[in-house]
Amino acid sequence: QLSVVIATTHPWPKSEECLDIVLPQLAAINGEVLLADSSGAGLPEPVPDHLKSVRWIKAPGASVFHLRAIGTSAAKGQIVAWTEDHCRPAPDWCERIVEAHRAHPELAAIGGSVANASTTSNSDWANFLITFGPFIAPIDFAKTDRVPPPANISFKRSAIPQGELRAGEIEFELKPRLQQDKTIGVDDRIVVHHEQSRSFLESTLAHFHNGRSTSGLIAAQLSPESRRERLNHCFRLPRAIVRNVTEPLAGKASVEDALRKAMPVIRFFAVCHAAGEFWGLAFRSAGSSPIRLE
Repeated sequence: QLSVVIATTHPWPKSEECLDIVLPQLAAINGEVLLADSSGAGLPEPVPDHLKSVRWIKAPGASVFHLRAIGTSAAKGQIVAWTEDHCRPAPDWCERIVEAHRAHPELAAIGGSVANASTTSNSDWANFLITFGPFIAPIDFAKTDRVPPPANISFKRSAIPQGELRAGEIEFELKPRLQQDKTIGVDDRIVVHHEQSRSFLESTLAHFHNGRSTSGLIAAQLSPESRRERLNHCFRLPRAIVRNVTEPLAGKASVEDALRKAMPVIRFFAVCHAAGEFWGLAFRSAGSSPIRLE
C-alpha cells in the first residue's frame, strides 16, 4: 500500500530513530521503506536483522533532491510518502496517510502537519517557522500559497511521472503544478516532529543554499521572460516569505511568543533565501548548493 522514502546525507545512526518508528508501522500494513543514502554509510554493516527490510539505495555524493528522486522512482507502493532522517513521525503516521488517501481519491498529494522538536534558541525557532510555519496544526491551507514540505507529504503513484525522475522535479515542478490544479490537500492529523538545531551561521548558509537550489535547479528550463519575472520577484520575495509565515500563524497562541522573539531572525533568513534564488537565476545554476542541504 505504502512506500516511505527517506533521504539521508549522513552516516548511521542519523536515521535510526526515524526508522525505528516507521518500520513497525509499515510491517503492519505490508509497506516498505527506502533509505536513499549519499554517505554510503546510512546503515550499519553488517545490516542487523531488524533493518534488513530497509531497501538501502546508495548514491555517493548525491543531493537530497537527487536522493528523493531516486527513492521515489524505485518505490513500489500505491502511495509514496516522504519524510526526513531528522524527523520523528507520530505512531499512527503511516495509518493516517493511507486513510487520508482512501478518503480523498480526488487528491494527488496530501501534506500533514509538522511540530517543532528543536526549541532551544530563537535561531532554531526561526529556522522552523520560516520553513514549516504554515503547516503547524491546525492548518488553514487557504492562508498560504506554500506547498507541503518534504518532511511530511505523500503522493498517489498515479500522480508521479513515469521513469527516472530528475533532481528537484517533484519539489519544483510537480508540487507547484498540483497546487495550481488544486489536487494537493492537507490533513493535520498526519504528524511528524522535526528535530534540527543549527548554529546561526549554519542556518544562514542553509537558507541561501535552499534558495539557490530552488531557482537554480529549474533555471535552465525557464523562458527568458519567466526568468526575468522571477529575478524581479526576488526583490519582493523577503516580504512575501515573512507574510507566508505570519499570516497562517495568526491566532495560534502556541507559537505566538516564539514567533515574536524569532521575527528579526526570520526576516534575515528570508533575505538570505531571496539572495540565493537571485543567484541561481542570474547564473542559471544551483552550483554546489543542493549537496549542502540535508
